[in-house]
Amino acid sequence: MKKRIILIFLLVSGFNLFAQDEVYYVILTSQQRTGDYVVEDGIYRSRLAQPSAVQKSPSIFFTAASPDRKIREVFFHADYDIEKLKINRSRHGGAPSVSPEEIMDIKVVPISFLETIDPIDLDKEFPTMTYESARDRLEPLRGKKIYLIDRNDITEDTVKLIGVKYITSIWRRTSIETLYL
Repeated sequence: MKKRIILIFLLVSGFNLFAQDEVYYVILTSQQRTGDYVVEDGIYRSRLAQPSAVQKSPSIFFTAASPDRKIREVFFHADYDIEKLKINRSRHGGAPSVSPEEIMDIKVVPISFLETIDPIDLDKEFPTMTYESARDRLEPLRGKKIYLIDRNDITEDTVKLIGVKYITSIWRRTSIETLYL
């Protein structure tokens, strides 16, 4: 009986450990971008003016950019209407399925949640990143379930987790909106 209990405990612990590896957290403090171009180092938050036909609200972009270091790391949040997305794909000959990374929900959790995670802190890491180190640090997040925490969204009681997708590791001198429309 003890062996069975230990075996069950090990299986459940291993599963929980594996499941936790599937979710990544990035924390940062964003500032609002003014104008179409990023001209100085910073972590910016911007929003498209209109949602697409398959979204409930406009897309949000979190961009860590440094023109001098040629860094532009982008996290993208889309509030998809999953049913509309499936219908749209079916109409265009695609499979009516949705991948887990396309479900970018927003959750509000108690402030104590921050004690249970070890996020990538871009406020600390970004100022010293090179193009190569930024790519090496963030590229493994591509295709993974990611929640972004903007310190501007933290209250004394709650933390907002914004489901995002890591979409780039490139530099282009153009507005972020024209890159991803």
